[in-house]
Amino acid sequence: MSAGFPADLNTRRYADIAQSPTEEALLTRKPQHRTLSILLSLLASTPAVAQDATTNPTIASDWLISVGTAFTENDPKIGLAPDGARVTLIDLEALGIDPDDNDYYVAATWQAPRRWRLDFTTYVSKLDGGLFTDKDYTYGDLVIPAGSGLAMDLSSRFYVLNAHYSFWKKPRWEAGAGFGIYALDWAGGLALVNGDSGEVLGQETEDFLAPLPTLGLFARYAFTERLAGRVGVDWLSANIDKYDGEVFALSAGLDWWFSQHWGLSAGLDIVDIDVTVDDEPFNQYVNASWDSLYVKLNLAF
Repeated sequence: MSAGFPADLNTRRYADIAQSPTEEALLTRKPQHRTLSILLSLLASTPAVAQDATTNPTIASDWLISVGTAFTENDPKIGLAPDGARVTLIDLEALGIDPDDNDYYVAATWQAPRRWRLDFTTYVSKLDGGLFTDKDYTYGDLVIPAGSGLAMDLSSRFYVLNAHYSFWKKPRWEAGAGFGIYALDWAGGLALVNGDSGEVLGQETEDFLAPLPTLGLFARYAFTERLAGRVGVDWLSANIDKYDGEVFALSAGLDWWFSQHWGLSAGLDIVDIDVTVDDEPFNQYVNASWDSLYVKLNLAF
Protein backbone atom coordinates (compact mmCIF):
# COMPACT_ATOMS: atom_id res chain seq x y z
CA MET A 1 0.00 0.00 0.00
CA SER A 2 1.12 3.54 -0.69
CA ALA A 3 1.91 5.59 2.38
CA GLY A 4 -0.84 7.94 3.58
CA PHE A 5 -3.75 6.11 1.96
CA PRO A 6 -5.85 3.97 4.30
CA ALA A 7 -6.53 0.49 3.03
CA ASP A 8 -10.30 0.90 3.41
CA LEU A 9 -10.49 4.21 1.54
CA ASN A 10 -12.35 2.85 -1.53
CA THR A 11 -14.66 0.77 0.67
CA ARG A 12 -15.64 3.83 2.75
CA ARG A 13 -16.05 6.00 -0.35
CA TYR A 14 -18.56 3.67 -2.07
CA ALA A 15 -20.37 3.07 1.19
CA ASP A 16 -20.92 6.83 1.53
CA ILE A 17 -22.15 7.06 -2.06
CA ALA A 18 -24.58 4.22 -1.53
CA GLN A 19 -26.00 5.97 1.54
CA SER A 20 -26.29 9.38 -0.17
CA PRO A 21 -26.46 9.02 -3.98
CA THR A 22 -25.71 12.10 -6.06
CA GLU A 23 -25.82 12.89 -9.80
CA GLU A 24 -22.00 12.77 -9.86
CA ALA A 25 -22.03 9.34 -8.26
CA LEU A 26 -24.55 8.04 -10.74
CA LEU A 27 -22.36 9.21 -13.64
CA THR A 28 -19.22 7.77 -12.06
CA ARG A 29 -20.29 4.35 -10.93
CA LYS A 30 -21.31 2.84 -14.29
CA PRO A 31 -20.91 4.10 -17.90
CA GLN A 32 -24.57 3.39 -18.88
CA HIS A 33 -25.73 6.04 -16.41
CA ARG A 34 -24.22 8.71 -18.67
CA THR A 35 -26.37 7.46 -21.56
CA LEU A 36 -29.46 7.56 -19.33
CA SER A 37 -28.67 11.14 -18.36
CA ILE A 38 -28.42 12.19 -22.01
CA LEU A 39 -31.77 10.57 -22.86
CA LEU A 40 -33.42 12.28 -19.91
CA SER A 41 -32.01 15.62 -21.06
CA LEU A 42 -33.44 15.09 -24.57
CA LEU A 43 -36.85 14.21 -23.18
CA ALA A 44 -36.79 17.25 -20.95
CA SER A 45 -36.09 19.48 -23.92
CA THR A 46 -39.04 18.14 -26.01
CA PRO A 47 -41.71 20.52 -24.58
CA ALA A 48 -39.67 23.48 -25.81
CA VAL A 49 -40.51 22.42 -29.39
CA ALA A 50 -44.20 22.02 -28.61
CA GLN A 51 -44.27 25.51 -27.12
CA ASP A 52 -43.63 26.93 -30.61
CA ALA A 53 -47.00 25.57 -31.80
CA THR A 54 -49.67 28.26 -32.11
CA THR A 55 -52.72 28.37 -29.90
CA ASN A 56 -54.60 30.45 -32.47
CA PRO A 57 -58.09 28.86 -32.66
CA THR A 58 -58.17 29.02 -36.48
CA ILE A 59 -55.50 26.30 -36.55
CA ALA A 60 -55.51 24.78 -33.06
CA SER A 61 -59.25 24.19 -32.42
CA ASP A 62 -61.10 20.93 -33.21
CA TRP A 63 -64.31 22.72 -34.25
CA LEU A 64 -65.03 26.12 -35.80
CA ILE A 65 -68.62 27.37 -36.19
CA SER A 66 -69.39 30.64 -38.00
CA VAL A 67 -72.55 32.64 -38.65
CA GLY A 68 -72.79 35.98 -40.37
CA THR A 69 -73.90 37.93 -43.38
CA ALA A 70 -72.58 38.30 -46.92
CA PHE A 71 -72.90 41.43 -49.06
CA THR A 72 -73.08 40.05 -52.59
CA GLU A 73 -72.94 41.52 -56.07
CA ASN A 74 -74.61 39.20 -58.58
CA ASP A 75 -74.02 38.99 -62.31
CA PRO A 76 -76.51 36.39 -63.64
CA LYS A 77 -77.01 35.45 -67.26
CA ILE A 78 -79.77 32.92 -67.91
CA GLY A 79 -81.28 31.09 -70.84
CA LEU A 80 -83.99 28.51 -71.51
CA ALA A 81 -84.24 26.84 -74.92
CA PRO A 82 -84.94 23.49 -76.62
CA ASP A 83 -82.04 21.11 -77.07
CA GLY A 84 -80.00 22.08 -80.13
CA ALA A 85 -81.59 25.52 -80.48
CA ARG A 86 -79.55 28.69 -80.56
CA VAL A 87 -79.40 30.19 -77.08
CA THR A 88 -79.14 33.88 -76.31
CA LEU A 89 -78.43 34.41 -72.63
CA ILE A 90 -80.35 37.20 -70.94
CA ASP A 91 -77.93 39.45 -69.03
CA LEU A 92 -80.08 40.58 -66.12
CA GLU A 93 -77.54 43.02 -64.69
CA ALA A 94 -77.14 44.69 -68.10
CA LEU A 95 -80.92 45.08 -68.23
CA GLY A 96 -80.74 47.17 -65.08
CA ILE A 97 -81.68 44.74 -62.30
CA ASP A 98 -80.08 45.81 -59.01
CA PRO A 99 -77.23 43.28 -58.55
CA ASP A 100 -76.69 43.85 -54.82
CA ASP A 101 -77.99 41.54 -52.14
CA ASN A 102 -77.16 40.46 -48.61
CA ASP A 103 -78.23 37.38 -46.72
CA TYR A 104 -77.05 34.81 -44.19
CA TYR A 105 -73.75 32.91 -44.23
CA VAL A 106 -73.15 29.75 -42.14
CA ALA A 107 -69.98 27.65 -41.98
CA ALA A 108 -68.66 24.74 -39.89
CA THR A 109 -65.20 23.16 -39.82
CA TRP A 110 -64.06 19.93 -38.16
CA GLN A 111 -60.28 19.61 -37.92
CA ALA A 112 -59.66 17.21 -35.05
CA PRO A 113 -57.40 14.87 -37.10
CA ARG A 114 -53.80 16.06 -37.35
CA ARG A 115 -53.80 16.78 -41.09
CA TRP A 116 -57.40 16.38 -42.30
CA ARG A 117 -60.06 19.10 -42.27
CA LEU A 118 -63.73 18.95 -43.28
CA ASP A 119 -65.52 22.22 -44.20
CA PHE A 120 -69.21 22.87 -44.80
CA THR A 121 -70.59 26.24 -45.92
CA THR A 122 -74.05 27.36 -46.95
CA TYR A 123 -75.24 30.77 -48.08
CA VAL A 124 -77.98 32.20 -50.25
CA SER A 125 -78.32 35.09 -52.67
CA LYS A 126 -81.61 36.45 -54.03
CA LEU A 127 -82.47 38.88 -56.80
CA ASP A 128 -85.82 40.34 -57.74
CA GLY A 129 -87.03 43.39 -59.58
CA GLY A 130 -88.80 44.74 -62.63
CA LEU A 131 -88.10 46.95 -65.63
CA PHE A 132 -89.12 47.74 -69.21
CA THR A 133 -87.16 45.98 -71.95
CA ASP A 134 -85.70 47.73 -74.97
CA LYS A 135 -85.65 44.65 -77.22
CA ASP A 136 -87.30 41.26 -77.67
CA TYR A 137 -86.41 38.34 -75.39
CA THR A 138 -87.36 34.68 -75.47
CA TYR A 139 -87.14 32.49 -72.38
CA GLY A 140 -88.57 29.04 -73.00
CA ASP A 141 -92.17 29.51 -74.12
CA LEU A 142 -92.20 33.07 -72.82
CA VAL A 143 -91.79 35.81 -75.43
CA ILE A 144 -91.13 39.31 -74.08
CA PRO A 145 -91.52 42.00 -76.77
CA ALA A 146 -89.49 45.20 -76.67
CA GLY A 147 -91.09 47.83 -74.48
CA SER A 148 -92.84 45.25 -72.28
CA GLY A 149 -92.64 44.98 -68.53
CA LEU A 150 -90.27 42.28 -67.28
CA ALA A 151 -90.26 40.94 -63.72
CA MET A 152 -87.76 38.47 -62.31
CA ASP A 153 -87.25 36.51 -59.11
CA LEU A 154 -84.10 34.41 -58.70
CA SER A 155 -82.69 32.49 -55.74
CA SER A 156 -79.30 30.81 -55.67
CA ARG A 157 -78.48 28.76 -52.60
CA PHE A 158 -75.08 27.11 -52.13
CA TYR A 159 -74.17 23.99 -50.17
CA VAL A 160 -70.39 23.58 -50.23
CA LEU A 161 -68.60 20.55 -48.75
CA ASN A 162 -64.81 20.24 -48.91
CA ALA A 163 -62.26 17.78 -47.51
CA HIS A 164 -58.72 19.16 -47.17
CA TYR A 165 -55.40 17.48 -46.42
CA SER A 166 -52.36 19.41 -45.16
CA PHE A 167 -49.28 18.23 -47.04
CA TRP A 168 -47.24 20.90 -45.28
CA LYS A 169 -48.07 21.42 -41.60
CA LYS A 170 -45.87 23.57 -39.41
CA PRO A 171 -46.44 24.99 -35.91
CA ARG A 172 -47.87 28.27 -37.25
CA TRP A 173 -48.98 27.50 -40.81
CA GLU A 174 -50.29 24.80 -43.08
CA ALA A 175 -50.96 24.31 -46.79
CA GLY A 176 -52.41 21.53 -48.84
CA ALA A 177 -55.03 20.37 -51.30
CA GLY A 178 -58.57 19.05 -51.23
CA PHE A 179 -61.63 17.96 -53.09
CA GLY A 180 -65.28 18.80 -52.66
CA ILE A 181 -68.60 19.63 -54.18
CA TYR A 182 -70.49 22.85 -54.86
CA ALA A 183 -74.21 22.11 -54.86
CA LEU A 184 -76.08 24.97 -56.51
CA ASP A 185 -79.79 25.06 -55.66
CA TRP A 186 -81.19 27.39 -58.32
CA ALA A 187 -84.81 28.55 -58.54
CA GLY A 188 -86.62 31.38 -60.24
CA GLY A 189 -87.88 32.73 -63.51
CA LEU A 190 -89.13 35.61 -65.59
CA ALA A 191 -92.58 37.07 -66.09
CA LEU A 192 -94.18 39.32 -68.69
CA VAL A 193 -96.24 41.97 -66.90
CA ASN A 194 -98.55 44.80 -67.86
CA GLY A 195 -96.55 47.93 -67.12
CA ASP A 196 -99.65 49.91 -66.13
CA SER A 197 -101.64 47.44 -64.03
CA GLY A 198 -98.87 45.05 -62.96
CA GLU A 199 -100.93 42.10 -64.20
CA VAL A 200 -98.86 39.01 -65.04
CA LEU A 201 -99.44 38.14 -68.70
CA GLY A 202 -97.17 35.11 -68.81
CA GLN A 203 -94.30 33.53 -66.92
CA GLU A 204 -91.67 30.80 -67.10
CA THR A 205 -90.04 29.34 -63.98
CA GLU A 206 -87.37 26.68 -63.57
CA ASP A 207 -85.33 25.13 -60.78
CA PHE A 208 -82.56 22.59 -60.35
CA LEU A 209 -79.99 21.30 -57.86
CA ALA A 210 -76.64 20.84 -59.62
CA PRO A 211 -73.83 18.91 -57.85
CA LEU A 212 -70.57 20.36 -59.20
CA PRO A 213 -67.31 18.70 -58.02
CA THR A 214 -64.12 20.68 -57.39
CA LEU A 215 -60.41 20.29 -56.66
CA GLY A 216 -58.62 22.92 -54.64
CA LEU A 217 -55.58 24.34 -52.87
CA PHE A 218 -55.47 26.18 -49.55
CA ALA A 219 -53.15 27.82 -47.01
CA ARG A 220 -53.62 29.17 -43.48
CA TYR A 221 -51.19 31.17 -41.35
CA ALA A 222 -51.30 32.35 -37.72
CA PHE A 223 -49.68 35.79 -37.64
CA THR A 224 -50.19 35.99 -33.86
CA GLU A 225 -52.15 34.06 -31.26
CA ARG A 226 -55.16 36.27 -32.13
CA LEU A 227 -54.83 36.98 -35.86
CA ALA A 228 -54.87 34.39 -38.66
CA GLY A 229 -55.20 34.54 -42.43
CA ARG A 230 -56.78 32.10 -44.91
CA VAL A 231 -56.75 31.70 -48.67
CA GLY A 232 -58.14 29.01 -50.94
CA VAL A 233 -59.02 28.32 -54.57
CA ASP A 234 -61.29 25.61 -56.05
CA TRP A 235 -61.89 24.74 -59.69
CA LEU A 236 -63.16 21.93 -61.90
CA SER A 237 -65.11 21.33 -65.08
CA ALA A 238 -67.20 18.16 -65.08
CA ASN A 239 -70.24 16.44 -66.55
CA ILE A 240 -72.43 14.56 -64.07
CA ASP A 241 -75.68 13.00 -65.26
CA LYS A 242 -77.66 15.82 -66.88
CA TYR A 243 -75.46 18.57 -65.43
CA ASP A 244 -72.53 19.96 -67.38
CA GLY A 245 -70.78 22.63 -65.36
CA GLU A 246 -67.64 24.50 -64.47
CA VAL A 247 -66.84 26.09 -61.11
CA PHE A 248 -64.19 28.60 -60.10
CA ALA A 249 -64.10 29.80 -56.49
CA LEU A 250 -61.59 32.02 -54.71
CA SER A 251 -61.72 32.90 -51.02
CA ALA A 252 -59.53 34.95 -48.68
CA GLY A 253 -60.11 36.20 -45.17
CA LEU A 254 -58.78 37.22 -41.78
CA ASP A 255 -59.82 35.86 -38.37
CA TRP A 256 -59.46 37.97 -35.20
CA TRP A 257 -59.95 36.16 -31.88
CA PHE A 258 -60.97 37.96 -28.70
CA SER A 259 -60.47 34.77 -26.71
CA GLN A 260 -59.84 31.07 -27.29
CA HIS A 261 -63.53 30.60 -28.10
CA TRP A 262 -64.89 33.78 -29.71
CA GLY A 263 -63.79 35.85 -32.67
CA LEU A 264 -64.74 37.73 -35.83
CA SER A 265 -63.93 37.11 -39.50
CA ALA A 266 -64.03 39.29 -42.58
CA GLY A 267 -63.16 38.32 -46.11
CA LEU A 268 -63.97 37.95 -49.78
CA ASP A 269 -65.57 35.10 -51.73
CA ILE A 270 -65.62 35.05 -55.54
CA VAL A 271 -67.65 32.29 -57.20
CA ASP A 272 -68.18 31.84 -60.92
CA ILE A 273 -70.41 29.02 -62.19
CA ASP A 274 -71.33 28.06 -65.74
CA VAL A 275 -73.83 25.19 -65.86
CA THR A 276 -76.09 23.62 -68.46
CA VAL A 277 -78.95 21.36 -67.40
CA ASP A 278 -80.07 18.89 -70.09
CA ASP A 279 -83.78 18.69 -69.37
CA GLU A 280 -87.17 18.47 -71.04
CA PRO A 281 -88.76 20.36 -72.69
CA PHE A 282 -86.00 22.98 -72.36
CA ASN A 283 -82.34 23.01 -71.47
CA GLN A 284 -81.46 25.47 -68.73
CA TYR A 285 -78.42 27.70 -69.00
CA VAL A 286 -76.92 29.67 -66.11
CA ASN A 287 -73.71 31.66 -66.29
CA ALA A 288 -73.39 33.65 -63.10
CA SER A 289 -70.88 35.13 -60.70
CA TRP A 290 -71.21 36.07 -57.05
CA ASP A 291 -68.70 38.49 -55.47
CA SER A 292 -69.27 38.57 -51.72
CA LEU A 293 -67.85 40.48 -48.79
CA TYR A 294 -68.71 38.67 -45.58
CA VAL A 295 -68.56 39.33 -41.84
CA LYS A 296 -68.91 36.38 -39.44
CA LEU A 297 -69.02 35.65 -35.73
CA ASN A 298 -66.86 32.61 -34.88
CA LEU A 299 -67.08 30.02 -32.13
CA ALA A 300 -64.13 27.67 -31.53
CA PHE A 301 -63.93 24.64 -29.26
